[in-house]
Amino acid sequence: YTIRTGAAMSADAGYNGMNADDDVADGQQSYSIVLGKPTSGDAAYAAINPNDVAFDNTDNDSAGIEVSEALTTISEGGTSTTFEIVLNSQPKASVVIPLSVSDATEAKLAVTSVTFTTGNWKVPKPVTVTGVDDKQADGLQKTKVLTGVAESDDKGYDGINPPDVSITTVDNDSAFISVMAPMSTITGESPSVPAVTFSIVLTSAPTASVTLPIISTSTDEGVVTVPASGALVFDETDWDQEHLVTITGVQDAGAADGDRSYIIQFGPSVSDDSAYDAKTPDEIMFTNLDDDL
Repeated sequence: YTIRTGAAMSADAGYNGMNADDDVADGQQSYSIVLGKPTSGDAAYAAINPNDVAFDNTDNDSAGIEVSEALTTISEGGTSTTFEIVLNSQPKASVVIPLSVSDATEAKLAVTSVTFTTGNWKVPKPVTVTGVDDKQADGLQKTKVLTGVAESDDKGYDGINPPDVSITTVDNDSAFISVMAPMSTITGESPSVPAVTFSIVLTSAPTASVTLPIISTSTDEGVVTVPASGALVFDETDWDQEHLVTITGVQDAGAADGDRSYIIQFGPSVSDDSAYDAKTPDEIMFTNLDDDL
């Protein structure tokens, strides 16, 4: 006699053929169909113990971490982009993926890690990246969102290093030397005519000190009295603070030469920051009033 066994037939595809899809990356699994002794009033059949039937269930899942593409450009003005992370299969334990950025002066993250559990592994986790304003005129900057090595008690997921995400931060700063227009461009030979004072600032933080020479084209008519050295110096700490310049008229020892024009010139600047080196702001025309008849 022979006892024949066949594959199970079911409307549920997961159980058709006795194989079930479990969503877990657990490799090929072996199992047996245990056949017990038949129940029969015939003693000959009741004594038969059929052999069990061994099967192998081939796995169709794999442990993996998918990272979606992001819009790769953000700006220092605070614009953001978002990408998603999701697991390929159900883990046997929670999976934690640490997150960081390669340059925190250019970009920041809304979260520092994402965690998947056995229950939510199918739900993509959003990661938002926002631009950071660094106050420096440094142009386009390449940054990476570093997706760290996964940590899990599931050996299939522990140690997986997902791909990083490349981001470009668009600069919103410019390197200019801003000369504030003076309230007056009139000086005088007479002490009764006040000196003229105005200010100068940088428009962004330099990476090195910036020296700006200031000269008069006619020191017989007007001179730079502040700064006494004839040059302003800006650095990384005071670049956005007003640096004062004072222009004072010169008495020409009694010569009746009429009102005379002269020019205050700036630069070229000197700096190890290439963005601020060799800058020459626009000159300013002054008039020195004669006090002689």
